[in-house]
Amino acid sequence: MAADEDRLPPLHLSFPFTYTVPDPLPNAPFVPSAEEAEHRYHGLPSQPIFVTRSSHDIWVMPTGMEAYIQPRELRRVNDHPLNKVWEGNVDVAMHTYLVRTKVQYTSV
Repeated sequence: MAADEDRLPPLHLSFPFTYTVPDPLPNAPFVPSAEEAEHRYHGLPSQPIFVTRSSHDIWVMPTGMEAYIQPRELRRVNDHPLNKVWEGNVDVAMHTYLVRTKVQYTSV
């Protein structure tokens, strides 16, 4: 199979906005379904858009009599080992990169 045949077609999302996901490269992160992109961050006030993942896990809409999408929440990580390098290092680098590339964001 040729490399071009391995690529997925562009994903066009439309809810209150329009967003087109470009064709992924063969080793690129996985693009979520339109359904997952819309519901992944359900419950967050800023209503962020989920655009990519590093795993190939497939999100499935809950079904059944008592199915519901569990709301997400943001909170501090606390005792995670990443905290040792995050504060004053990674957080500053991430902020600098996002500002330099003009990415609009509400949390990292």
